[in-house]
Amino acid sequence: MPNLPLLSLKNLTVHFKNSDNNVIKNLSLTLHQGQTLGLAGASGSGKSLTALALMGLLPAHSEQRGRIIFRGQDLTKNSPQQWQAIRGKHIGLVFQEPMTALNPVRTIAKQIDESIRLHSSLNKIQRHEKIKQLLHQVQLDTSLSNRYPHQLSGGQKQRVVIAMAMACQPDILICDEPTTALDVTTQKNLVVLLKQLQQTHGMAMLFISHDLAVMSQIADHIAIMQTGEIVEQGETLALIQNPKCDYTRRLIAAAAPENTLSNKITGRKPPLVAINNLQVRFKQKANGFKSPAYLHAVDDVSLKIKAGDVVGLVGESGSGKTTLGRCLVGLQDYTNGQINIHGSPRNKHSHKSLQMIFQDPYASLNPRMTIQQSLSEPLDIHNLYRQPIKRQQRLNELLRQVDLNSDMLSRLPHQFSGGQRQRIAIARALACEPELLICDEAVTALDVLVQQQVVALLKRLVADTNLSLLFISHDIALVSSFANRLAVMQQGRLVEQGETSKIMQQPQHSYTQQLISSIPRLATTA
Repeated sequence: MPNLPLLSLKNLTVHFKNSDNNVIKNLSLTLHQGQTLGLAGASGSGKSLTALALMGLLPAHSEQRGRIIFRGQDLTKNSPQQWQAIRGKHIGLVFQEPMTALNPVRTIAKQIDESIRLHSSLNKIQRHEKIKQLLHQVQLDTSLSNRYPHQLSGGQKQRVVIAMAMACQPDILICDEPTTALDVTTQKNLVVLLKQLQQTHGMAMLFISHDLAVMSQIADHIAIMQTGEIVEQGETLALIQNPKCDYTRRLIAAAAPENTLSNKITGRKPPLVAINNLQVRFKQKANGFKSPAYLHAVDDVSLKIKAGDVVGLVGESGSGKTTLGRCLVGLQDYTNGQINIHGSPRNKHSHKSLQMIFQDPYASLNPRMTIQQSLSEPLDIHNLYRQPIKRQQRLNELLRQVDLNSDMLSRLPHQFSGGQRQRIAIARALACEPELLICDEAVTALDVLVQQQVVALLKRLVADTNLSLLFISHDIALVSSFANRLAVMQQGRLVEQGETSKIMQQPQHSYTQQLISSIPRLATTA
């Protein structure tokens, strides 16, 4: 490895003009050719802002000090035209959310072609061949080049974004949370792909994530960032085995959750919810004169949930987990089968007993409604707590249950952090005192430390109220840390179910085995 670093950050400081606080404080890092540097920390620590500074993409209302040295040149002195020559050609960026990074009205080929046209002199035929090569490198079929982003899966979209970032073979690839929203098998495949691309092209990589388990699989060196500062850094193995900072120890603990909820003995109690041979079919577009085909989103699924049960429903994206959850609360009609609540078919009166927490609280909360209005809405619908004094007492109690203060009732959703918004969504789901909460990827969008807090809250609610949970997630490691039963879905079918400990220790189905083997684990050996 050369002595001189490819990239150096020297006392980088960033602050916003309307604030007295620095969001990045005297940040100093080095990155050598062929090295992978991991930048870890919770949401709001300044990781993504650091990436934007390296690309010359800081917001207009920000100011920066310090130096960014790339191949001996101070990039902070660059004009907009000079930055444009650097971006894409010498430094590529893979964004966290590919659906927002990709243009929804342009084909994949046109979006990859844009960077090639800007930074090369290749003609149209040569560029077409280059696009095919790039798609092949990221293990995508070239037939996908004429598709639009919405026609691809999450993993495919992320591979397209990687192909775009690699189009001009940059010296440095910055990956900003590239695997956060992906299921474990897709996540594992992307990490392997990034390793292969780095070895093939000899580039340096800055891998940004809040998940040390994933980072330890790819990074040679890790820097821990907290509130805009580097609090600890070192070689991956040494840092994980012997962390010096308490914050680092918390991140490591969050990356390796332990099972803290014992398997319950529920005896012969009748099930709270019984799903029997449920089927959901979606009609697909007919091709010419052929009969229309059907997609079996849920295919002959049977599942029982007893009072106090915590059932983890796991599987990769597109396996039918969310569709099954939506059927339970009446948001999705089913083709065949039956859903019984306390032995009787589900009807409109069952809605009060079954409530759902959605993945993105910012999307599920009305941005124009105060928290008081959002929490009151289900009470109005079900005609509960009509007297003003009792209503106010109930709202205050709901916020106390999720560890929030009652003085927050007058605020709007945008005035809260992601973790606080998810607590509000949980409070709203608890408003009607349900017997079963369906958590649909309820912590996926949160960083590992906030995930821990929300999961601890749900555990406490289960223990205090005998509430049942159906916890839908692609993260089998997280779910297995607190669910007493697991159910595994693949392509609409329930392929395995049983006690969590038995499934994790002795999985019977090959797909379950694949999910467990794909769990990112902290690297503890060289």
